[in-house]
Amino acid sequence: MLEDYLGPVCVSPGHHRYLSEHAFSNTTTADLWEALEKESGKPVSAIASDWTEQPGLPLVTVKTDCENGRQVVSLKQERFTAQYPDADALEWEVPIALMDAAHPAAPTHFLLQSKKGSVTLPDCRSVIKANAGDTGYYRVAYEPALFARLHKFINGLPPADQLNLLNDGWAMVEANRTPATNYLALVESLRREKVSRSGARLSPRFI
Repeated sequence: MLEDYLGPVCVSPGHHRYLSEHAFSNTTTADLWEALEKESGKPVSAIASDWTEQPGLPLVTVKTDCENGRQVVSLKQERFTAQYPDADALEWEVPIALMDAAHPAAPTHFLLQSKKGSVTLPDCRSVIKANAGDTGYYRVAYEPALFARLHKFINGLPPADQLNLLNDGWAMVEANRTPATNYLALVESLRREKVSRSGARLSPRFI
């Protein structure tokens, strides 16, 4: 997740800086975060501390609105749990990767640094899917209108994103956050898909 957010252009030099600076001395994990932070200019230490020192994982709820011809993506986070509804409330700095499910391409990256945040994208016609590439360690829930649009485009997504939608959909059912019909709608959209984007037949377990 961190590598996807920072990008290989920052990660490799960051590792080189870390190894060079501590080649003949003891080191800690914090030194690695500091080296990556210096190379990327992004708050790596703050992000990493949330994910390594807190239990659990977040649920990010995604809502979209069209304002003046631009799409506003509203994000809200809370702690996700399927079995412990009274678990302590926690927050993370969440690296979010957003993609257009209608026209999959390079994702837009955004850092959710508080309970709520938003990012504005240029095209209201985009069908927003979060956790592009399934690299993030968080669950995603979509507002009903966005979910209805998303499941129509699931067949055109890369396999990792198809599986991500299915996994998150079932997790929402297990947590009693959405009805099972939402998950079944995703499965129905994939039911007639016989061949993956690479031409290989999909495993029945995947469908």
